[in-house]
Amino acid sequence: MKYVVLFLLVLAGVFLYKRAKRLANEEHQVHKTRTLAGQSETSTAEVEAAKPAEETPDAPVIAAAPVKNTLPEPEPEPEPEPEPEPVIETPAPAAKGLAVPGFANEAMARAIGEYNGAGSEELKHQSLLAVINECYKQRKDAAHLGFGAGLADEYAKLAIKVLGMGKPLKGVGFMQLSTLLNDKGDFNGAIELCRQAVDHGLSDGTVTGFEGRISRIEKTRDKAAG
Repeated sequence: MKYVVLFLLVLAGVFLYKRAKRLANEEHQVHKTRTLAGQSETSTAEVEAAKPAEETPDAPVIAAAPVKNTLPEPEPEPEPEPEPEPVIETPAPAAKGLAVPGFANEAMARAIGEYNGAGSEELKHQSLLAVINECYKQRKDAAHLGFGAGLADEYAKLAIKVLGMGKPLKGVGFMQLSTLLNDKGDFNGAIELCRQAVDHGLSDGTVTGFEGRISRIEKTRDKAAG
């Protein structure tokens, strides 16, 4: 009987030992599970903390409204006035005919007026011859001398026209003009005028005629040349 009780006690001890060991294992397992869960939560928190904060979308940028210029606008500059167009002076048409010089006497002024208003070449020739005659008479005056000598070309053209019309013509005008040109010092002009008179068969009323006049003018020219 003693052995039976001992055997039962051993069995009970074994049973209690196994039960205590099982309980201890279960408690250890629970503690381990709790520890792992805590570590997991800690790691998850650390991971979450380590993640960069999610970028929040930028708020839309609102362009600033332009600031109105409160200063008064500058007044527009006045447009430059257009430059006046250059005035082109149109020369007045030259008066036809001869102008009456200030030194002209009544006879010369009248002859010039008749020349300017003459209606034919013959009348113009007669009026111009009268003007030359006045200058010839006053040839000691430089103004009369120069004015009369300046009529040589016009008179020669007019006299040739009259001769071409078959009108009789004396050589008085050629003679007086050659004298005016000679006294003025235009010896070549005087000689040329005398030659035109010779070519048209005119006479100066002297014995030697225009040929002799040409010789005298040439001598005067040569003497003046020294």
